[in-house]
Amino acid sequence: MRLLNYFVFLPVILWVGMYTFTFGRWCLKQKNVSGAVAVFVLASASIVVPVYLLFFRPQ
Repeated sequence: MRLLNYFVFLPVILWVGMYTFTFGRWCLKQKNVSGAVAVFVLASASIVVPVYLLFFRPQ
């Protein structure tokens, strides 16, 4: 069951992170630096926290 979680949730987590990251790049191109920084932080958190919980959560 744990292996199935990796194959189901990991692509979704990475897709959400990449989508958010590309929105941050767009904000940066629009000269919205503070918004881009906030979106990059959000993108990092949206990848790091779920991956940490998926791989390192005690059973």
